[in-house]
This record gives sequence, C-alpha cells and structure tokens, in this order.
Amino acid sequence: AARATLMGGLPQGGGMATIAATPDELAEDLAEHDGHVAIAALNTPGNTVISGPTERVAEISAAWAAKHRKTKTLTVSHAFHSPLMDPILEPFTQAITNLTYHQPTLPLLSNLTGEPADERIATPEYWAQHIRQPVRFHPAITHIAPETGIFLELGPDPVLATATQHTLSHITTGTDRP
Repeated sequence: AARATLMGGLPQGGGMATIAATPDELAEDLAEHDGHVAIAALNTPGNTVISGPTERVAEISAAWAAKHRKTKTLTVSHAFHSPLMDPILEPFTQAITNLTYHQPTLPLLSNLTGEPADERIATPEYWAQHIRQPVRFHPAITHIAPETGIFLELGPDPVLATATQHTLSHITTGTDRP
C-alpha cells in the first residue's frame, strides 16, 4: 500500500515508451538527456522501455521511429523506473523498514537483477531499488529458460508472453526476431 500511495502522490507528467533497440543503442540518446530519461525495462534482447518526462521520452521515441524502428508510447500514469521516482525512494524505505522480511523458501528470480534472488531481497533497500531500477525481464527469462519449458502469463494482455517468445527465439537462434 505504501508503494502505491507514494507513487500516486507524485506529480503526473511522466511518460514511457518501448523502442526496438538495445540499451547500448539507446545510450547516446539517454546521455543527451542528462539523466532525465532512463531505461525502465529490458523486455527482450532487442526491445527496451524508456521512462522519464513525457516530452523527452517522446523526442527519443520519435528519433527512433525516424530510423524505422518500432516504437510505442505506453499508457501510464507516471514514469515508473525513472528519475521521476526518486522523491519517493526514501519515504518508501522508511515506510517499510519495520516490516519483517524472510528469505524465500522456493527458488525465486529477481526482476531487479535477472538472477536468482539472494539475501538482498529481504531488505527495504532492495524494494526501494525495485521502484527505480530497470525491470530485467529478458535476463530473468534467459536465466530460467534452460530449467523450464513452460511459461504462464496471467493477466488481461499477453505483453509478457510476447516478450518471452521473442527472448526464447533469441536464445535458440542467437538472434532477435521481430
């Protein structure tokens, strides 16, 4: 509840977009925006979500569309996983400091690291970083793919199923299929 309440209290005006580009390809564009726009998610090896002030995100997205790369503006209330989340990190950490944390008893992948969760998952700092750092979806899928053949997405839109399919095709062929 603290996370949603704090996020909801942030000023609106942030945007997010998905761009058919790698983080390395986007690095120069992000640098030109002086840290105002950040990578919000690594969806697939060739698809990255950026987040930040709406105008800046739109500018970067338009530049990549002009390069004939697929882009899509996401319908969001805020620029999640971006510097616009910074004002809530300390209040969120304080709000959850007195909670009791436990290490997972089952294997759990962290979408903060894309790797199996370690002892950090049972700390307030981990969950604060979770608000601000990129979601590492495709690294997590890449890590777990050799151990499973079944992926199940529950929800109204098959966004993650599509990202999973693209990531798996990259793993098996060594290329990212459009």
